[in-house]
Amino acid sequence: MTSAVTTSLPPPRVLIGIRLIVGAGLLAAPSALLAKLLHEPLDPPALAFTRILGARHLAQAVWMTRHHTRDWILAGAAVDASHAASMAILAGIRPDRRKLALTNAAYATLFASSGVYATRCRPSIQPACCGQQ
Repeated sequence: MTSAVTTSLPPPRVLIGIRLIVGAGLLAAPSALLAKLLHEPLDPPALAFTRILGARHLAQAVWMTRHHTRDWILAGAAVDASHAASMAILAGIRPDRRKLALTNAAYATLFASSGVYATRCRPSIQPACCGQQ
């Protein structure tokens, strides 16, 4: 009998694809992607942070293609949840960064939720969670 912890799941292709697109965009053209959202140009610290975040998304997408067990997908979701929490804190203490921080928190929360969903709602892992008997 195989444990759910070590069972390899099919890679969450949509999640990986979105992460690749977001990561590449943030790394290659952060100003073009975020200037319309902020209605002002990004300053050098925000550009550097955005590029680092883009690189992290690319690295996480590559990692997810190679390591798609339940534990690794949940570890990625924990990284995303930590990022969302840190951005919520930043939004509270830095009003000048609020819009960018809340945008980051929102999409990091979506990534974290998607990772948890990918591990919980697969018939091979836990069929009852999605209403299947």
